[in-house]
Amino acid sequence: MKITQLQNCTGCHACINSCSGAAITMHEDNEGFLYPNIDENKCVTCKLCEKICPVLNQEEPAQPLAVYAAKNNNLKERLKSASGGIFPLLAKEIIAAGGVVFGACFDMLWNVKHTYIQQIDKIDWLKGSKYLQSIIGDTYFKVELFLKAGKTVLFSGTPCQIAGLRKFLQQEYPNLYTVDLVCHGVPSPKIWRQYLKETVNQEDIASVVFRDKQYSWQAYNVTILGKAGKKLFSEPYSKNSYMRGFIQNLYLRPSCHNCPTKQLKSQSDITLGDFWGIQNLYPDFNDDKGINVVFVNTPKGADLLKKLDATFMETDYRKAINANAMVEQSVKAHLKRKLFFHLFDKKEKTVSQLVEKLLHKSFMDKVKGKIKRFLKIL
Repeated sequence: MKITQLQNCTGCHACINSCSGAAITMHEDNEGFLYPNIDENKCVTCKLCEKICPVLNQEEPAQPLAVYAAKNNNLKERLKSASGGIFPLLAKEIIAAGGVVFGACFDMLWNVKHTYIQQIDKIDWLKGSKYLQSIIGDTYFKVELFLKAGKTVLFSGTPCQIAGLRKFLQQEYPNLYTVDLVCHGVPSPKIWRQYLKETVNQEDIASVVFRDKQYSWQAYNVTILGKAGKKLFSEPYSKNSYMRGFIQNLYLRPSCHNCPTKQLKSQSDITLGDFWGIQNLYPDFNDDKGINVVFVNTPKGADLLKKLDATFMETDYRKAINANAMVEQSVKAHLKRKLFFHLFDKKEKTVSQLVEKLLHKSFMDKVKGKIKRFLKIL
């Protein structure tokens, strides 16, 4: 398996988990993304890595069985979640039945990695949006061990990670539940590390909250907390440089612009996201405290949702994706993406300075934008 174009690798780790000869290792490129590297001296040319690659072996587009707007009935728990609080309910259901939950968490250096929990009091580790690519490591292999031991497993991740897991397993397991998210794309961990270093003293950090809903779910803050809950940093996402660069696609993984798992091709049981635009569709259901959009993709996923203490309102698929186009479409790379990484490598400016420089609109750009909006009204 040779990767000739970076857009053809999602970094899902399926290949490294499947290589029995330990011939594959993951290496970070100059943009900060992990890619597989094959030691030809160890490779036995079994080509299993090619057979299980979710990019080389894509599934067909799918349609959900049902779509809902949903919110956790426990308001306190919902407020502590990035969206409608459905994920912690799923996790509690699995753990209460003696199962295992896999998901993304921060490590001691505030990188994001996949891990598993078996205690309800550790669900907070996996809650909340983390705008980074999580390092899978050997978690697919661990999932398989739990499944073969008869444990019920809930695995949550991005669509490409779910696709990678399913390809790695190569068979269906009735005791496996998979949950992916409506994914905009994954930004560079390298950029995050540098941004964090430039923003706060990492030794003072107690938690990072990308989606602080203290004031609003739809107009959330990016907040970094220190000891005793003291705010070290808090800024509206619309003004936060890191989030602006992420949303404007300045430093997403190349594969995110040609995603192989759009249109629900990951074959997850459930897909969760924020129900953006719900204030226009169902204003009575929206309270600005977080609403999930839930795509039920399999009968197994439907059965699991029935057990949750949540309020569901069925909706139409097209209405749900009207403001959530990432379900079907890959985002386009920013025109200045290459320039961003070129300037970043020169180390002459901070991440925030680069983002502000490259995303700054000239006077004429602002005038053109106003003219376009005026013409739409006419």
